[in-house]
Amino acid sequence: MLAWIWPLSSFAAALVFLQTNFAEQLRSVEILFGAVPIGLLSSTWIVFLSSATWYYTLDERSIWVCCVIQWVYLIWFAVRWSLRAISGRQRGAYKERSLRKRNFWVEVCSGRLSVWALALFAIALFCCWPIYSAHFTLEDVDGEWKTSGGSWGDIPLHLHLLTSFLYGSNKHFWYGRVESPISAGKLLAYPFLCDFHAAALVVGGFSWRNALRVPSLLLSASCVPLLFLLGERLTGSIGSALLSLGLLIWSGGTGYVEFAFRYGWKRLIFPEADDDPIQINGIGNGADIFWFGFLGQVMAPQRSIAFALPAALVSFLLLTASLDPGTDLDTSAHSIFWAAVLAGVLPLFHAHLYAAAGMIGAMLCVLDMQRWRRSPGLLWRGWIPGLLVFAGIGAPQILFYFDRIGSEAYGTKFTAFAPETVAGFNGNFWRTWLRALGIQVPLYLSSMALLVFEIVSKGASSKSRMGRWRDAICASLLPACCIRKDGRWRLKLVLPFASLFVLANVIRFQPWEKDNIKIFYVWLIQASAWNAALLMQLYARLERQPWGRMLLTVSIVSTMMSGFLAMRKEMAGLRVGHIDIVASQVGEWIREYTPPNAVFLTGESNHFSPPACIAGRALYIGPGCFTLTHGIPGSHDRYSFRYFVYEGTLDDGTSVLDALRSRFINYVLFEPDMGPPDFGSTDGTESIRLVLEHHGWRLFEIHDVPTNSRPMEEIPRSRLIATFFIMVCGILAACLLRHESNDRKHAPTPTLCANCKRTLKDESEQTNEKDADNGEAWHTWPAIANRHSLRSRNPHPRE
Repeated sequence: MLAWIWPLSSFAAALVFLQTNFAEQLRSVEILFGAVPIGLLSSTWIVFLSSATWYYTLDERSIWVCCVIQWVYLIWFAVRWSLRAISGRQRGAYKERSLRKRNFWVEVCSGRLSVWALALFAIALFCCWPIYSAHFTLEDVDGEWKTSGGSWGDIPLHLHLLTSFLYGSNKHFWYGRVESPISAGKLLAYPFLCDFHAAALVVGGFSWRNALRVPSLLLSASCVPLLFLLGERLTGSIGSALLSLGLLIWSGGTGYVEFAFRYGWKRLIFPEADDDPIQINGIGNGADIFWFGFLGQVMAPQRSIAFALPAALVSFLLLTASLDPGTDLDTSAHSIFWAAVLAGVLPLFHAHLYAAAGMIGAMLCVLDMQRWRRSPGLLWRGWIPGLLVFAGIGAPQILFYFDRIGSEAYGTKFTAFAPETVAGFNGNFWRTWLRALGIQVPLYLSSMALLVFEIVSKGASSKSRMGRWRDAICASLLPACCIRKDGRWRLKLVLPFASLFVLANVIRFQPWEKDNIKIFYVWLIQASAWNAALLMQLYARLERQPWGRMLLTVSIVSTMMSGFLAMRKEMAGLRVGHIDIVASQVGEWIREYTPPNAVFLTGESNHFSPPACIAGRALYIGPGCFTLTHGIPGSHDRYSFRYFVYEGTLDDGTSVLDALRSRFINYVLFEPDMGPPDFGSTDGTESIRLVLEHHGWRLFEIHDVPTNSRPMEEIPRSRLIATFFIMVCGILAACLLRHESNDRKHAPTPTLCANCKRTLKDESEQTNEKDADNGEAWHTWPAIANRHSLRSRNPHPRE
């Protein structure tokens, strides 16, 4: 029951918060779908902080704390709303707000934009349900656990993190000590809050499968209309927004053609469980394609981005609304500040999105200079407090990744300048991106080059050759929604998103270069909208050229075909074996009869250890694919040690038993296909003993190895104190700046006589006419009023 009460109260509190504070910035349908990620992220943070700083364990008490906080907020809102209704204070403002609240559900269900968003949400639920039902572990009639697609590789890690909070070493934790279950003794440098949320749902009463499936399903389904709504803001057109949604969700390149030539067209239409028409089955060695499908290979297996991307989209919606000329400056400052607050909670959900949002916000602050130079309140109430609170909230979270950014695992640096491995994945830049995204990158880059030409030639006369070229380019080869006068504000968003594309092509943010696709998808949000607006414009201009329209349609369909076929294959529900019933029984025995803090050494006949995943026990070293991408220092030495243990001897002549003790390993697990163990010399018959043998699985216990006093990597308390101080200072400074600006805004206006009022009006009209001649109109009443403030004290001086 608690597992349903908690999410519902979170959604209700988030919906009320967004409607109360952002009714002017966001549409009702944006508020409705934005409440899903906002409620989920905020409630997860409350439960995590109460568990990590108060109870030091995850149980129902932390969930009840979150529910009580949300109920108090809802009751406070209801009481405040009722008192205002009874007292009748602030009648005008109250009547307007209550009218908006009464019309909220009417607006959600009416209008073309809302109808399209609701329809897309329903379609997304219909498509995501079979994908997530197949991807997340399903137990069949024989007791075997099965999964599908990319989740076959990722779900073991998420399941291991979930069970570590329920049964393993993270059953008792605090903020500065969260252990990695795939590298015992190491700090968990991974965005783990999505799996912590799943563990909390299990505590509340959900099964493992529903705890993993239901939140991801709702978040992915809400992400689709949010992408559509953001695309509509970026293009100003519903048709372009729909096309941009297709270009993003079904993004892909030439994979389906190459797949058909390699494996046959019949297999492309009727795929097998491990087929991948986007990457051509991941053949490797630089021959596969540098891209992942949106739903089946990004949102479903990589649960962290499924949690963080919808929240980032709400932040981008607020930023986009703040740049709209129809939004007043006070509302813009409010939107900017809360967009930064929302982005600041992302690092432990998805570090890549936090970095991308920070870069976009910083560049937008610079590009918005023209506005905040004329109206400094936008800078002091919006941009500066936003940057302060973004850095302040994110600082304590970055500590989890602090030592990993410069680390090295298996001889590979975690972050490095490596254009040859990203942009040159398939030999050269153009071949890489033509195979990955078809016409999208060439179209985008050529359009950017034309945009640069348009900006450079801005001063040329329309009668000159350059001016005629510029006018022709603007009319036909650049999106009208961004070039016409009322839409030029959208150009501010081009450079921040384009910079992500440039950086991700030359910098490898994680040891595995394909992890950069997480950054490329953020860029693709804006790039697909830009390309869609341009393609719709070209299609309209080819009205009398049917062959041109046909060629353009074929190009668009060809670009989306790989992604569409990949999604159709994921929806087919093709499953493969994941955890057999014997491994499940071994894991349950380990969970029941071994200490939670015990360290296990396991072989890697597969890419994970099923019993350890089920029991949540910490591994001395986990699968090489995960330890490499996480950049865990010393992974190579641990991996080599595991190899020598299962071979039976060490290079330095030390007995295996002594080496295991020195590394605080409590149990060694042998899988059925492994040979008999050879632990070398022992100092007694009870030094090591076989505690479990089940259908070929053998578990050996090593005596006299402590479980509660082994070394554990923690965040230094000095760093915690320093970052906590930075966070408090940043939040206080941001609040003080906003409060000071509010005081100035609400300062009493001097009383003017009739002559001064006429003079004030004339000067204001002259100033606005002058600014209108320059292309912009700015309200200068406050500045003019200040010049008349002294005169108002003595309105009629003697001459």
